[in-house]
Amino acid sequence: MDYPFQLPGHPNLNLSLRTGGFFSGVQILKDGVPLKRAKASIPVPLADGSTLELKIKTGFDMFTPKVHFAGQDIEVMPPLPALWVVWAYLPLVLIFVGGLLGGLCGGLAAGGTISVLRSELPPWARITIGLFLPPLGILAYCVAVFVLLQARQ
Repeated sequence: MDYPFQLPGHPNLNLSLRTGGFFSGVQILKDGVPLKRAKASIPVPLADGSTLELKIKTGFDMFTPKVHFAGQDIEVMPPLPALWVVWAYLPLVLIFVGGLLGGLCGGLAAGGTISVLRSELPPWARITIGLFLPPLGILAYCVAVFVLLQARQ
């Protein structure tokens, strides 16, 4: 999903931020074209040949990036409510209970929940899927443990 934003002092730049997914990172787009990263920053070319340096910073939920420009953070998208972030990351408790298998199930459920809550689905679909994914991850872990224990016997 693309979120348009403006830089202070540069209102004519057509910039937007594209959120990342499971296999892709956050991108800055200028006129719909992704800009290349240069180490930790993203150079934005201007019409006069000069460039502006942008950095992307992530917050606690890791899916609400902010653009850092000229010493200030620009909030491109509103953060998720804290209750949703806690609910989404709840399956990560499985890391401590179930080790690698618990971490895999919990991580997939947490990442999937945050991705769905940030998606372009209708609000009712985002909330419904967001409510069911964390328990589904825990259930998937329980089923996997049951199958492994039965196969061991």
